[in-house]
Amino acid sequence: MSPELPPPAPGRSRVRAQRGNAASARNFPVAREIAEQSGVGRLLVDSLIRSQLRLGIVVGSGFLLLLCAVPLLLGLFPELNSMLLLGIPAPWIFLGIGIHPVIFVSAWLYSRAADRNEEAFQDLVADK
Repeated sequence: MSPELPPPAPGRSRVRAQRGNAASARNFPVAREIAEQSGVGRLLVDSLIRSQLRLGIVVGSGFLLLLCAVPLLLGLFPELNSMLLLGIPAPWIFLGIGIHPVIFVSAWLYSRAADRNEEAFQDLVADK
């Protein structure tokens, strides 16, 4: 219980905010478990962390696989090493220009999937 505060001066009003997570978690049992860091709360947060880690590993591995495919492709087809596109060697085009769309698509997919993971976690915590 909060201590009694003196009444506000005439013409003024007092604005008070709720305290931290415990006050907002009062109505939601799952949110309370997380705020109190109980066993269930830790388990839920750990599952979110694991899913985000798994997502990062999958997207990072896929990106590295595509990045490593370029030297493999150049090794399997040596005629690509001597090709020129617009006066620039083909390997430079593949690595310098061709890889940027892959980076952007990987980042976009990761961001969307991470947002979905967090929304699913928030739906679970909201206890609708």
